[in-house]
Amino acid sequence: MNKITSDTQKKMSNRIIMGVILTLIGLPTIFIGDWLLLAFTFVALLLAIHEFTNARPHNKYKLIIHLFIMVMTVSFVYWIFVKNNLKSYGLDLASWSFNTGLQELEVSTIGVAVTVGVLFLSSILNQNFKIDDATYLITMVILIGLSAQAVLFLRFFPAFSFGEWGIAYSWWQTSFLIIYVFIGTFMSDIGAYFIGLLFGRSKMNPRISPKKTWEGFFGGVFFSMIFSLAFALIVSATGYPMLPFLSHNEWYWLILISITMPFMANLGDFLFSAIKRHFDIKDFSTILQEHGGILDRIDSLLITSLYVAIVVTFISTGWNFLA
Repeated sequence: MNKITSDTQKKMSNRIIMGVILTLIGLPTIFIGDWLLLAFTFVALLLAIHEFTNARPHNKYKLIIHLFIMVMTVSFVYWIFVKNNLKSYGLDLASWSFNTGLQELEVSTIGVAVTVGVLFLSSILNQNFKIDDATYLITMVILIGLSAQAVLFLRFFPAFSFGEWGIAYSWWQTSFLIIYVFIGTFMSDIGAYFIGLLFGRSKMNPRISPKKTWEGFFGGVFFSMIFSLAFALIVSATGYPMLPFLSHNEWYWLILISITMPFMANLGDFLFSAIKRHFDIKDFSTILQEHGGILDRIDSLLITSLYVAIVVTFISTGWNFLA
């Protein structure tokens, strides 16, 4: 077992305290949902956009680029909600429904074209805005936008799905799917952190993430799989499955998702760590103190949510890739 220094103990305490605070804020928001969750995710999204557009330590982007990136990223997250409600209810905002607006995961092809066109054009016209700046920002706008949309999809899709199947459900039951993903993601981080801290010796990829170890990785996979699978089976066994087609009767899907979630969480962590190594920064910001920035905390969640949203979509359509 590795020796724990007083400095490490202090950092652990700070991480635990901040984790508890974020949980106390996040859980009620998830349960209540609706406009409160939309507002909460909107604020978090703006902070995340600010962080990835300011990740480059030198030669900052112009204000017009910042504003454009903000508008396009936000549009990727919420445009499907607006589009579906406009089709169903028009401008009658009082009738707009989250269940109607977020029943699918979709990317705007026009939005992609505009983002790519404007940023590549900027790299041609502005000598301080290089082609690698354009490709980096295009990737981040689409990735962050679609992943944040996936988080909302996982929260509101269950209500639409239960209604479509004609099954009665409790309002808080619709939050179980996103909570399941939160458990799978954050238990992977927690397990990897503590097991790696106590027993970690074999480095996974020191070039990108110097502190990650294979011992921590497998510890995170184990913790994530056990806790997420247990949650899914317990809520299903008590009569409140996460989805009509994702209960203990479909245990094989639950096992598949529970096993693969920590792998996707680690992929997300490595992806954003690679970005930080490229720009030679430790964290995207210090807004959460020991936890770093918003992106430092939700990088794994974004990728895992996108993955689970895609899998859930395919399961709901019987793996019909043309649906």
